[in-house]
Amino acid sequence: MTILEVAYGGVTYRIAGRSMQEVQLHIAVALASPDPGWLEAFDGYGNRTPYELLITPGVPIAICALPEE
Repeated sequence: MTILEVAYGGVTYRIAGRSMQEVQLHIAVALASPDPGWLEAFDGYGNRTPYELLITPGVPIAICALPEE
């Protein structure tokens, strides 16, 4: 299963089961929209606590595909 690591606002999150291209498109659409968009992610430390990340201009976000085991 593909796992993406997301650095957002200085905190690390993870997204499972979505491709890098799918998440990049989701972010691009949210940034192009006049309304804010949300990206679902989980705590990056194994707790699987769900988070909704607000995608807006000016908030740094980086995505990395982790190696599959």
